Amino acid sequence: MACYWDTVRYMVDLYTSKTYARSMYYSTGTIREDYDLTWNAKDVGDFTMCRRSGKSEGYGTSFVSKYCLTNTNVDPTYELSMGVCLPNSCSDEDIQILVMAGYLERNPELPSWTHTETVCSPVSYPYTWPDFLAIFVCVVLAIFIVCCTIYDIMRRRRIKEREKDLSKNSPESSGLENPEDNGQVQEPADGPTPAQSHATLTAEVTIEEPNQPPISAKDKKGKLADVAIAFSVLDTSDKIFNMNQAKGSIGCLNGIRVISMFWIIVFHTWLLIASPAYLRNVRQVMEHDRAKLPAQVLLNGELGVEAFFVLGGLLVSYLTFKKIEESGGLKKVSWLRFFVHRYLRLTPAYAFILLLYATITIHMGEGIWWPYLWHTTRVPCQRWWANLLYVNNFIPFPGSTSECMGWSWYLSVDMQLYIISPLFIVLLYNRWVIGIVVSVITTLCSFAISAYLNYALRRSLGSQSRYGEPSLPEGAWLYTKPYYRITQYLIGIVLGYVLFRLKGKKVKIHKVLNIFIWICNTVVAYQVIYGTYITSDENPAPQGAAILYLSIHRFLLSACIGWVIFACATGNAGPVDQFLSWRGWLPLARVNYCAYLLHLTVILMYTWSLKYLWFYSDFNMAVVSIAMVAITYALAVVFTMVIEIPIIGLEKIYYLNKNKKNK
Repeated sequence: MACYWDTVRYMVDLYTSKTYARSMYYSTGTIREDYDLTWNAKDVGDFTMCRRSGKSEGYGTSFVSKYCLTNTNVDPTYELSMGVCLPNSCSDEDIQILVMAGYLERNPELPSWTHTETVCSPVSYPYTWPDFLAIFVCVVLAIFIVCCTIYDIMRRRRIKEREKDLSKNSPESSGLENPEDNGQVQEPADGPTPAQSHATLTAEVTIEEPNQPPISAKDKKGKLADVAIAFSVLDTSDKIFNMNQAKGSIGCLNGIRVISMFWIIVFHTWLLIASPAYLRNVRQVMEHDRAKLPAQVLLNGELGVEAFFVLGGLLVSYLTFKKIEESGGLKKVSWLRFFVHRYLRLTPAYAFILLLYATITIHMGEGIWWPYLWHTTRVPCQRWWANLLYVNNFIPFPGSTSECMGWSWYLSVDMQLYIISPLFIVLLYNRWVIGIVVSVITTLCSFAISAYLNYALRRSLGSQSRYGEPSLPEGAWLYTKPYYRITQYLIGIVLGYVLFRLKGKKVKIHKVLNIFIWICNTVVAYQVIYGTYITSDENPAPQGAAILYLSIHRFLLSACIGWVIFACATGNAGPVDQFLSWRGWLPLARVNYCAYLLHLTVILMYTWSLKYLWFYSDFNMAVVSIAMVAITYALAVVFTMVIEIPIIGLEKIYYLNKNKKNK
């Protein structure tokens, strides 16, 4: 009843032209009747004016305004979306009744299946114990990092003062007698190398220890000092922005890694911002902008993840082969450490960002679509344990990209492929012919599974409609599954074996043959990205051709990426290698892992905080895309400094002390 009387009060005050009532009225959208011309069935009103309409007082009742977005399926082909501003005493059900009453008044013959869904934007969201836990963790971590940084500043100051004293007393001495004792935790001979961090997005970015002045035994305070230095902002920032390439590293991987991440960020920005749900000029985008040939690069941006699988397989195999050789054979390798090391390197940053995503993110903004963030974070993230066990791509089966941090399916697939990688690595090391045969058989099995599922799902190409009703229920049967992605990973594993056997040697390929291979490589990559451009309902592709393309196109693009890496590593890429191996990629490559974890949160927060329909233009899209990339990498630097690199440092400390005990 409160809603009824408050609404009556609102209508009376509107009739008498009170300011608050007029603000509420003019911040409510209208029913669009030009859908056939604009393809836009949305009028979201004025979110900000509704929120600032003021408070109704007097006559024994008072209320504040509340903004809600309603979606009504008045036609089988589209929904009418309308923003409404009503008293906050009205529930979602009350608003649905009011909106439907308005539609029925305009059209009494509405179909019986017509219904309205309402999503209201609360002024604030309640804080729960997970929110307080996240805040507590952030505060404790911040205080700890500040203390560690202060300690490191004092330590470095003492070192500089001692250097001055030594230079005065001993002009011939450039330092201490033992220049190797520089106070930095050194990697034990049998422990993981700094490069063995993430065989994926950070993809074995070697973190070079920055040159620091030597210190004496007086300055070495033991394990606690090492821990403090590991969390010092000065130390972690030095490691991120150090421009030195590690000896023996494959420099082109940094450029491939970062450019692929750029592609994915721009793709997800386009996918969300340019979605009809948030656009004002829908028809222009759907008929013209998306139909442009260059737009295919954006529409197929999800192919950027193929580079990560190739890099992951390559670096896991390449570094493991080197480790086997250095250890003196397969029997000396600790496979338990191989798996535990991987989990410990990936999970801390992942868990921390997941905690923030599922808790305090909802309190950091407002907007027309902001309530969707609640349904995207709180509800799915009740199964957070599936993420940390790297099985969220299967739970609930058959899986979905709309689960908690839906884009983290990649981490689960990569972890699952990492777990089975020793099978191929051992075979290649012992009997490379058998290893190649097993890899080929596995690839063919993956093609067969993909072909069957593509047929069962009746998947089509481009904007073409499906070939019929799927015989399987909806779900991510292919996209998030290791049996679909293993072919790309195997390309990386085999390539890693080839580069390991070459031992850094250059391979001389005849100039004409090299140019021919590059041309073929470019043509194949072009066909994969642009091959679906001409397909539509008016120009459909045969179902057999669609199944073939959908089953092997990722493998073909991954093979093209593999050739680029091989050519760069063996001296057959010329300016391409110079560009991809540019040292400027290094800092970005070192924060790539956190950039992947963060990027969609940034894009979702921007999109759902919009207070108006977005107008698409190429310039607007470019500006927003650049902003999303810049903000993502700026945040990635922070998270890498406070979580990822310190954990790498702690792992080094552990192995160093374990190595000393063994000695």
